[in-house]
Amino acid sequence: MTDTDITVTYGNENTINVVAPISNQLNATTTKVDYAGSDCTGTTGATGRTLTHTKTMEGQNSQIIRNRAFLMPTYDYTISAAIITFLINIDDEDTILVMA
Repeated sequence: MTDTDITVTYGNENTINVVAPISNQLNATTTKVDYAGSDCTGTTGATGRTLTHTKTMEGQNSQIIRNRAFLMPTYDYTISAAIITFLINIDDEDTILVMA
């Protein structure tokens, strides 16, 4: 695996550019599963919606992407075993990629 440029943008003003070795974040046993926001519990557009992943995750070795944007643990979501709780609004139309 090689290093990859990751750009995180919050709003129109705050941009953080990071070069992160993907190999440090993911390993050979990493699975990638696509979900829709409609797979979450709760009402579309609400916070606190939960999603049950196919396996138990280790928070520091997991990556969650919503609509092609990396989410930040403890700010955007929390993980407990295989359950992801979103602290941000999740719409039924959102695409969610879980790598764990």
